Amino acid sequence: MIFNYYSKLKQLLQQDNHDLDLATNDQFIRIIPNEKKWENDQWKEYIQNVDFQYMDRNQVLSQLKKNFDPSLRSIIYPWIANKTVPSPIDYKLFAQNPCAQDNIIFRDIERTHSHLQFYKSKRKSSKKHVQRASQQLDSVKSIIDEKLLNDFFSLNQRRLFYLLRAYANQDPSIGYVQGMNYIMGLLLFLLDDSNSLFSGEMKAYQMFLFINVKMNWSQTYNKSMKKLKSMVQHVEVLLQQNLPDVYKVICNLDQPFIFFMDQYFFGLMSYKTPLEFSAKILDIFIIQGEQIIFDVLLRVFTLNRNEIKQLYDKDEQTQFIKEILPMSIEKFGIQALIPNSEIII
Repeated sequence: MIFNYYSKLKQLLQQDNHDLDLATNDQFIRIIPNEKKWENDQWKEYIQNVDFQYMDRNQVLSQLKKNFDPSLRSIIYPWIANKTVPSPIDYKLFAQNPCAQDNIIFRDIERTHSHLQFYKSKRKSSKKHVQRASQQLDSVKSIIDEKLLNDFFSLNQRRLFYLLRAYANQDPSIGYVQGMNYIMGLLLFLLDDSNSLFSGEMKAYQMFLFINVKMNWSQTYNKSMKKLKSMVQHVEVLLQQNLPDVYKVICNLDQPFIFFMDQYFFGLMSYKTPLEFSAKILDIFIIQGEQIIFDVLLRVFTLNRNEIKQLYDKDEQTQFIKEILPMSIEKFGIQALIPNSEIII
């Protein structure tokens, strides 16, 4: 009966010359704008003629959710950042000066997007070498210089180190916090320019400033964690309202709720996730903000609802929920977690 109703609705919409399509599944009935994917020239024309601050957000968001040419990020992201964030003219100075978190950054570089060839280490045993070097640095309070970085890291790992150090120096009230490495690392990979390494770094750095300053994401990392706590509480409310049985399971575990959720906000869902997924999340995030994280998490827990309820051992439940995002991507696919539609009725 319900499908007959929506078939009739679709006919009426089409008669009224609305360019809409209809999709259904077991959880949602959605009206989807049937807009064709923009080609490269259309993107370039839009960026040249429309100021980012006055764009049609729904239209751009709809296009970002489609499979567009990855090379377009090198013009889309600067279009977003250039209009809202001043050019980081002091980047080189910030990158060269040591910062208080140099040792922490040094440790984290090795694990950052290590599945990408772009960030492969120079040595197979690099992880042990890095740990040993880091311990030595702690004991003698040495300064991390170019020679030390050359000994342990590949070119792109060194570039990432300097990017993270620069931000830590530019915003000492926040400094460097674990999770930033995954966002900055993703930006550098997506915006890298083989013809000008420095140009790629500047694009990544400016976009990172856009996220942290213009989008106020730096408040996720501050000592009070006020923004992080607020977002985690919102996830709690979503689960309470939509999946009370799952929420009850999580509450009965021996860990605070934030223990399971902080990784998704600190690294924008790019930790232990495939590149296609993390890049798409980033694309949507820069337009929609943290709403995409809420949407994906609700879908992830909905899809795994029955399996979570069937686990009775607390250790198994804890491990399952801690790894639920990468497992869900592998099990259900990216398309099931990131919906293409915006209007749900």
